[in-house]
This record gives sequence, C-alpha cells and structure tokens, in this order.
Amino acid sequence: VARIAVELMDKEIFGRRFVVCSENIRYKELFSLIAAAIGKRPPSIAVNRMAMGISWRLEKVRTFFTGHDPVITRETANTSSHMWQYDATRSKEATGKGYISLSESIRYWAEVLFADKT
Repeated sequence: VARIAVELMDKEIFGRRFVVCSENIRYKELFSLIAAAIGKRPPSIAVNRMAMGISWRLEKVRTFFTGHDPVITRETANTSSHMWQYDATRSKEATGKGYISLSESIRYWAEVLFADKT
C-alpha cells in the first residue's frame, strides 16, 4: 500500500481515490492462509449470524467490566458474514504494476514476524 501511495504521488496523481488490493477472498480463506503460514490449524467451526450477534454483545459486556480491547466487535461480526468485492483496476492502470498475491505476502510476513519463535 505504501509503495503504491508513493508511486501515485511521484506521478502527481492527487484528488482521486484508489483501491489497493490484490484479490477478494472470504475471512475463512484469509484465516486459513494465516494459519498455514504460522503452522497452526485453520478455522474449522462455522459460526452463523445469530451466534455472531450473541458473541459481539457478550464481548461488549466483558470489555465493559475488564477494560480490555474487544476480540470481536459489532463491525467485525457484520463484515465477516459478507463477501465484499473490490476492484483495483484503476490503481493498477495508474501505476502500471500489479500486486503481490495475498498468500505470498502472508508467507513473507509470517517468516519475518515468527522467525524467532520457531
């Protein structure tokens, strides 16, 4: 994202909005990729919308009493059940470059962040 922002500034493209994403995937796929990269089991339990609604409400009560940051919020519960589609064509055309695949990026950062822990 930072590389694309710098390239757009270098080309003096201002006042336009760009979507910077390599691909559209579901949360389950994202967490499965992350789990594989760090050597953990992928998510295996499907959670329906009602369970999500109960979860974020219980989490809100828990964080009220403990003062900790929430693990799940209303927003994350709502967005996790949708498949959002983004089109990065404009940013690819403006820079003339593609993006690193999500799986490649996750593998790289897993190696960087967890190198000392293996």
